[in-house]
Amino acid sequence: MKRLFSLLLVSVMTFSLVCTVRAASPEAIAAADAIHELGLFQGVGINQDGTPNYDLDRAPNRFEAVTMLVRLLGKEEEAAAGTWNTPFTDVAEWAIPYVGYAYSNKLTDGISDASFGGASPVTAAQYITFVLRALGYDSSSDFQWDAAWELSDELGVTSGQYDASSSFTRGDVAIISNSALSANLKGKENTLLQSLQLDEVIPSPQNDPIENNHDDSSSADDNNKDYKAWFSIDEQGGLLVQSDIDASNWDGYAVLMRASYGDKEYDHDWEWSTQKSVEVDASYLLAPQEDAAVLQSLELYVFPLSGESISDLSKSFNNLSSEFFDTMEINQYSFEKAINSISHKTAARVLLDKTVTVSTSEDLLPISSIDIINDADGKETYSVEIGQPVEPEGVYSLLYRSGENNHRFRLSALHRDSDRLTFTRETGHFSELSISGSFYVIYCTFDVDSSGNATCTKSVSDGYEYSFQ
Repeated sequence: MKRLFSLLLVSVMTFSLVCTVRAASPEAIAAADAIHELGLFQGVGINQDGTPNYDLDRAPNRFEAVTMLVRLLGKEEEAAAGTWNTPFTDVAEWAIPYVGYAYSNKLTDGISDASFGGASPVTAAQYITFVLRALGYDSSSDFQWDAAWELSDELGVTSGQYDASSSFTRGDVAIISNSALSANLKGKENTLLQSLQLDEVIPSPQNDPIENNHDDSSSADDNNKDYKAWFSIDEQGGLLVQSDIDASNWDGYAVLMRASYGDKEYDHDWEWSTQKSVEVDASYLLAPQEDAAVLQSLELYVFPLSGESISDLSKSFNNLSSEFFDTMEINQYSFEKAINSISHKTAARVLLDKTVTVSTSEDLLPISSIDIINDADGKETYSVEIGQPVEPEGVYSLLYRSGENNHRFRLSALHRDSDRLTFTRETGHFSELSISGSFYVIYCTFDVDSSGNATCTKSVSDGYEYSFQ
């Protein structure tokens, strides 16, 4: 493993004692702490209580900004090993590798022919420009450098807090840098964090640190293994994703699935199991998709679960998925930030790089009635009568649409009668009370060809209006 490199600005000048530290914002401190916990941020010294002094209220300079750019690119080792010639006469000795690498690769210029101006403060626009370059964006074609926050806002790296009049501190550096780790590289599916992990610039997530009863020895370094996954058809005609990930030493496991449909369109969902090999039902991911949609890839994130009973495992799963969804909601539904918040608990990750093409039949499924019954255990039973015989194979899904919002219903507990579909979920799964919308029944059949790609043919009902009172 290559040596760990700091992703945040660290000056080589270290103060042995800092008596007075100005209070940074909680957000800045949290961002710095988050990367410090990963072993990536050392600060500029040590406080009297032994904690790192991040110096978050000080304005960063050009030396520090270009250092950050090189580190975010994962090129610090290359920069340190190189011999660089620049026209600048004012570069501090410690900064020569960073300035030299960035200048030689046309990533930065000086403030004049002979001066780099390393001690000059950095503006928000200048630093965000460096971060966007680390993500693969070009200031000559992808964005305007003096309004760089427009693109960073769009990418979710920033959220509208910067403009031409903004003051800028190392706290802002921490916030932006930490956020950038969760952003996808330009034109790619992987995040900056994942890219740095793959290049061994920073360590990959270790196996889950949750208290558990499984044998960790069998899953050490699982994230670095080259796992395989493939599509198959299950006994009921659903689309199954199978893998060679061994779960025999775990009490159970949770899987987060992320489906990519191209053009930055994604869908994701969770499920958990106690099976001894990791496999998931991907059928319901296809149900809401429009005609001719193509699932381009499916990524699985696998998390071991701990528990002596089904109830314990269910609780462990709910805690994990809730942490994910809570982080998504806090961060404007950013998948990258949510998965990064639980990445240290990931035991394995695998990408299924096969496609699923969706087509819709012209045959409509009629809905005769829908009955919803709430029981004493906080469950809702949805009983749907359709005006034709229920097929013994294939997958039925129930979709509730209210305005532009789709609420997919997972049919793992589906019962099939001659003309009725019955399934149960927790109370309030579809909607809050007093919201009106429409239910749709979707029937899908699947096939997998010899190359491993799949097709989904579906029939959809007319909307059945329903009001939650």
